[in-house]
Amino acid sequence: MRPEVARAERFLEVRRAARAWEKAGVVGAERRDAIVKLHPDDRVRLGPALRTLAFVFALFALIFVTAFLGLVLDLGAKGMGPFLLMMGVGLAAVTEWQTGPARRAQAGAEAVTALAAAGFLVGAGLWFFDEVLGLQGRALETFGWALGLLVFAAAAWRWGASSFMAAIAAVCIFGLLGRGELARPALAMAAALALVLGLLGETSARLAPSHREGAKAVQLVAAVGLYVALHLGSWDEGLLEGLGSRRSSPWRPLFVLTTALVPIVLIGLAIGLRRRFLLLLGAAAAVASLVTLRFYVHVAPLWVVLTGAGLACMALALLLQRWLDSGRDRSRGGFTADPLFDEAHAQRLLEIAVSAGQAGVAPQPARPDGGGFQGGGGDAGGGGSTDRF
Repeated sequence: MRPEVARAERFLEVRRAARAWEKAGVVGAERRDAIVKLHPDDRVRLGPALRTLAFVFALFALIFVTAFLGLVLDLGAKGMGPFLLMMGVGLAAVTEWQTGPARRAQAGAEAVTALAAAGFLVGAGLWFFDEVLGLQGRALETFGWALGLLVFAAAAWRWGASSFMAAIAAVCIFGLLGRGELARPALAMAAALALVLGLLGETSARLAPSHREGAKAVQLVAAVGLYVALHLGSWDEGLLEGLGSRRSSPWRPLFVLTTALVPIVLIGLAIGLRRRFLLLLGAAAAVASLVTLRFYVHVAPLWVVLTGAGLACMALALLLQRWLDSGRDRSRGGFTADPLFDEAHAQRLLEIAVSAGQAGVAPQPARPDGGGFQGGGGDAGGGGSTDRF
């Protein structure tokens, strides 16, 4: 990633944190303004609504241009590979221009070109493996997963335009390992390692904010991969090995146990490490295990099981909140039910508060007598719009 892009992302996180600290009463308006002035924004950004529109329009424009060029050039089997390579290289250059000289960030279009560039380059590589090297079947699949891992990992590291690319790279790892008789232990070990790396990357101060978001995407894929590798239904159906039903296998009781333990381990790690995202993954795994239990032990209709599980979770949440609120300073063991900040991003930046909070207000030029118009770049516009639009 370009150093100036990483710096702009860090400045954005600090500005978000400053606004959240003000809402939480940690700093005042003057201190917030001082922090914002010390961390200016030099990027062209769009609000969530306009960013989504730009993403959709850029996507449809890219599809139209690709289809038009394909029809005009009348590509055959031999011309498809060079065309995909040309599109991939061209879109990579466009992405470099957008994130570099054009200073675009969170503008929608750069995410489309980054994803499309990686996809076209992988497609060109697959064409080369198939048409030029003559690879078929298992070998082509292996090289395809490996190429996808390299290209999408490099794109996520260089541009950081979307955590989706980091997730695709993680999926390619599991696609590369998740085949054959040893696919299950290989997938389980790779998923556990990817989960650890994702947890470390989520809070690493050396990584840019978009890379930390990518680490969370890796956690998601790793948790799903670990759960599938150790799931009872996956074992019974031979989902990874392709060997058919194995309900009579002596290893089956182990997977009965792991299906119940994986959610408990994830939730325990989340509580111990104070990771909200991992807690959500553990809760989702727990729901999946309850649904699995319903399919193996018919205690009630599925809708009854899901409704009961939801009500139980709500009751547990209320009891936990009351227990935390009854503790000293409304907390127990470092946990509290009170929201610390309005934005989740600010929680990772709490360590910046001590240093950034010491910044004084920058000296202002003396105003002429009588006071003229002093434009400061409004934080709010007409019609209810805001600077976060």
